[in-house]
Order: sequence, then structure tokens, then C-alpha cells
Amino acid sequence: AKAKQEKQRRVALLSKIASLIGQANGYLARNEFDKALEEIARANLLDPENKEIRELEKKIRKAKEEARQREEERLRIAREQEEAEQARRLEEERERIRREEEETRSRQEEARRIAQQQKMVLCLRRSREFLEAGMLADAQSELAFALVIEPGHPEATQIEKDIARKHEGVSCNDITDELALDALSGNAAVKGVPVRVVPS
Repeated sequence: AKAKQEKQRRVALLSKIASLIGQANGYLARNEFDKALEEIARANLLDPENKEIRELEKKIRKAKEEARQREEERLRIAREQEEAEQARRLEEERERIRREEEETRSRQEEARRIAQQQKMVLCLRRSREFLEAGMLADAQSELAFALVIEPGHPEATQIEKDIARKHEGVSCNDITDELALDALSGNAAVKGVPVRVVPS
């Protein structure tokens, strides 16, 4: 009777171990490694020398480590992708700002060019009006503004010539002695001519 009881106990123990191993394998298949190891730990308590239990424990731990490494790799790749995406978005934002600044600068330059052109037209018109009215100083003043805006402007150059013709002034020939010659070169002496300025 005692032998029979021992046999029944042994059968029950093996059945329980088999059940725990089955549950551990089930958890392993679902990658629930910690639960699988809990079942293995229970089985170990029942039969610490069981080779199948030890092999299964090694298998579970190896699978758990491989899963951990895969997860780390996945996270690393995801992090790198996120960083690359952030860098791309940052570069796009910088490019957008650069384009906006360029467009703003272009609009400002165009507005400034238009304003200068309008000022040029106004200055030339007023200079011409002053010239026709014989107000040469005012004509010259308006013309000076135009030449600052656009030196060498054809119309401004023409007005400048017209002002010069109407305001010829005194030439060098009027105040120099035609008989005064430079001793070394024999050319007319046009420098060092004494003059006296009197009120007009």
C-alpha cells in the first residue's frame, strides 16, 4: 500500500510538473517571459534536478534577452528616425524663414526702388520747372537730389547741361593775362593769378 501511495504521489508530481512546463511554454510562445519564469520556478521547487526544467529555463531566459535586445534596437532606430525627422522639420523651418526674409527683403527693395523712382521723377520735374522759371539755384538743388538717387541719369544730365548754359558765369579767360606765360613750358599761366573779390 505504501509503494502504491508513493507511486501515486510520483505520478501526481510528474503531472503537476508537466502542467507547469506546459504553462511555461504557453507563456513563452506569447513572449510573456516573466510569467513563464514564474511557472518554471514553481516546477523547480517540485523537482530541482529536472533537466527538462533547466533547459526550458535557459531557453526562456535566452528568448527574453533576445527580445530585450530587439526592443532596444527598435527603440534606437525609432529614436534615430525621430531625430532625423526633427532635423528635417528644423531645416524646413529654417528654409521657410529664409524664404520669408528674402521675400520681405525683395518687397522692401522694390518699395524703396519705386519710392526713389517717384522721388527722381518729382525732383526732375521740379528742377525743370525751376529752370524754366529762371530759378537756377532751386533748379540745381532739386537736380542734386536726383543725381544722388541715380548718378548719370540721362534726363538729369541734360538738365544739368541746360542749367550750365543758362548760368555760364565768368570764364578763366576773362581774368587771366593772355601774355602771361609759364617760363619753363611756354604755356599760358593759368595758376597763381591774383584776384580781388568785392561785393556784387
